[in-house]
Amino acid sequence: MIGGLDWVAAVAFAGLLALVLTRTVVAEHGTVDRPVLRRMDIAAVVVVVVLVAALVARVLAEL
Repeated sequence: MIGGLDWVAAVAFAGLLALVLTRTVVAEHGTVDRPVLRRMDIAAVVVVVVLVAALVARVLAEL
């Protein structure tokens, strides 16, 4: 069974993948302004921080 921290890491990874793919497609089409791309970059950084925090918490819980 998958624990709570594993679910958090899985959702964060899926969110990061979706953000990166969406940003890439939007940037290629040039359909949005730079502030929108900047917000997407900031959101990706936040997701990475959550992912790292979940993985660190999982490792510490294993100790």
